[in-house]
Amino acid sequence: PVVSPLDKIYVSPMTRALSTAKPIAESLRMSPTVWTDMYEVGGCFGGEKGSFYGVGGLSRNEMQRLYPGYILPPEEITQHGWYPKKLRMETGSHAVLRAAAISTRLRDMAMRLEDDDSKTIALVAHHDTIDLILRDLMGLKIPVEVAPPGKVFKHYNAAFTCLDLINYKDDAS
Repeated sequence: PVVSPLDKIYVSPMTRALSTAKPIAESLRMSPTVWTDMYEVGGCFGGEKGSFYGVGGLSRNEMQRLYPGYILPPEEITQHGWYPKKLRMETGSHAVLRAAAISTRLRDMAMRLEDDDSKTIALVAHHDTIDLILRDLMGLKIPVEVAPPGKVFKHYNAAFTCLDLINYKDDAS
């Protein structure tokens, strides 16, 4: 098959992504894990230009009520939400660093696999965040001032990208 059966679903904590993951998870009888760093570029904010303020996002109770069965990291999703309000509206440079941390975590997952082990995961996330993750995984250092998030690897609603992150071991070592 082009894509192996899914072992795990990770989903952004933003409502749109949580709702998108719901029918996928139900049809596969899986419990998605909320990955709090996988939110849309810009973050969870309100206000107008010059006076943005951070909004916490869905609280733990709201998420559990609306999306029962989802796995919620207890230390990251509280009764005050999941988004660090002090960020206000996330900057492009912060989004790049966040995407790099996500791609590092994905690489670490691949490195922990045994020789013949493989895992297939799905990331239900936002076009701009996926773009920045792919840029980092491929080593593309394109400044967001030159190509804003979402402009290099274009993803539209319900886009699908398949990547193989393989743990190559050097036999010479």
